[in-house]
Amino acid sequence: MSPASSCFSFETSPTTSPLRIVELLHLGSWRVEDTTYLGRLFNLSAHSPLLDSHRAANHSSLRRPSSRASVPSASSPAEDVLVAKFVRAWESADLGALVALLTDDVFMSMPPMPFEYEGRDVVARFCGGLFGAGRRFDLVPTRANGQPAFGAYVRAPNGISHGAGLYVLAISGDRICAMTRFENSVLTWFGLPRSLPSR
Repeated sequence: MSPASSCFSFETSPTTSPLRIVELLHLGSWRVEDTTYLGRLFNLSAHSPLLDSHRAANHSSLRRPSSRASVPSASSPAEDVLVAKFVRAWESADLGALVALLTDDVFMSMPPMPFEYEGRDVVARFCGGLFGAGRRFDLVPTRANGQPAFGAYVRAPNGISHGAGLYVLAISGDRICAMTRFENSVLTWFGLPRSLPSR
């Protein structure tokens, strides 16, 4: 058993499954802003390594872009094309188009939470759940660690889009080989708003 799994357990009810908790975190419905709340939510001990690393995980995994970089620059025309396809697929909730952009062994993670998905089919099922119930997203581009990244905003019925998190893509050839999702508290690091006005 890994150190993370040995100190991690869910307290769930018949109506609150672990997958539902992940979904809520992903959509930004719950803002995991402090370690006390994180510990209560996931029944972590006060000395859990997950609590100790909660803030460090986001800070070490992301480097803020230069304040002079107001418009992200693509590293190549091929990246431009792939990123544009990703945005179209995600914003239109086109799961088939999204899956076509992924490598067979695509890896998705959500630090500092210990949730990982590996393989195209598994990641596709997870994304399909996010797009369910008519949810739609708006993406705002930036760059993180030299890689293409996006602030993701889930559209509310009133037209306002609320920040759900930050996605960082890793590209291999003409496919996306990894997606890392960070919680919505990092959006302001990249000059991104917490919400978008109605379009």
